[in-house]
Amino acid sequence: MSKSSSVDNRDLPTRIVHAAREILLEGGPRDVKSARVAEVAGVSQTTMFKYFDEGVADVLTATYDSAWGEINDFLMLRSFEHPSSGDPLMDLVSEVAALGDLADDPRLKDAAQVAFIYFRRPLLLGADVASPNQERFENRIERLCERYSAAAPDSDVDPVALRQLLVNFAVSWFFLHLFGDEASRLTEEDLRQGVRNLVRGFKATVTEADSTQLGSRR
Repeated sequence: MSKSSSVDNRDLPTRIVHAAREILLEGGPRDVKSARVAEVAGVSQTTMFKYFDEGVADVLTATYDSAWGEINDFLMLRSFEHPSSGDPLMDLVSEVAALGDLADDPRLKDAAQVAFIYFRRPLLLGADVASPNQERFENRIERLCERYSAAAPDSDVDPVALRQLLVNFAVSWFFLHLFGDEASRLTEEDLRQGVRNLVRGFKATVTEADSTQLGSRR
């Protein structure tokens, strides 16, 4: 019996999505075929097409969006457990650092891998529809960047460009921490300090240059 099909208490669409995620992480998008997904999920292909009428393309789109949804849920729960400090820089550092910490979370590590591997490249999955949950995530980080920018009126910080820089840094950190050897691993405080340095360096750079040249708005 497959790992996914042994979990009977999940609803069928969730089982199918988690089966696709399992296959995706093991072999990549080309291995995600309808017969294989149905087998791992413990359902028939007819049942799978009942929920995902476009087949594998729909399953991959849902798999990608589901991964971002789990990250959003994690960040939302974390915000309840760790309320805002009132310091925009500290809140921004904490939120970005949490993305790197996902490498140590056994419940979310797989979701983060799917979300981060295909970040900005969902077409590689055949997922040609925008991910609402990815947009929610980016908007969340961008709002924190806007709060920081508003608290630093002496600099013209572009929240979109700053968000792109920080998320790319957190994604790189995640994979270094997940796949790097012990010698290359740094501490959580190293991660937080790295985020602080990027924000402060970005502020200095934007103060000296026209921020409209950095990044582009959606």
